Amino acid sequence: MKFRAVLFIFCVCLLTTPSAVIIVNAPVLACGGMVETPNGPEAENPCPPGQNNYNSGPYVNPDRFVALAVSNKTLSFGYSWNASSRAQAEQLALANCNKDSTVADCHIETWAVNACTAIAKSLPDMQYGDAWAPTRAQAKQKALNDCKIGYKGKSCKVVFQVCAHDPV
Repeated sequence: MKFRAVLFIFCVCLLTTPSAVIIVNAPVLACGGMVETPNGPEAENPCPPGQNNYNSGPYVNPDRFVALAVSNKTLSFGYSWNASSRAQAEQLALANCNKDSTVADCHIETWAVNACTAIAKSLPDMQYGDAWAPTRAQAKQKALNDCKIGYKGKSCKVVFQVCAHDPV
């Protein structure tokens, strides 16, 4: 049985008349998560020891990293998950990519902590899209959009996705 911790804040907002009260029930991200920056994903509001980010699933500390490396020439890719650091995740992803590529031009395309990554490919026109997101479904959708819209891939399909805390 899986449990999902959810934190709710109840906001009572008074309108102009004292008899009108609105109660808003909204989930709040307690801690953790990623934010997109020009330098790639970065941790936002890190969790203190023993506390988890409920948005990504019922994960436990310590933080786990995931990375995706891609070859622009062959569209080979390598990945890693459940790594204990960003450096370890990137090193493993590069090694896996270069092992499967006929050309050693693999580079890190995406990495994340306590999140998921996905890659979509369009083989006829050699385009791809990749993404990271808090959930597998969001990562898949973002990768597909990146391939179709960002790179104008003609027949984009998600070919792989992995989350940082997937079982080894």
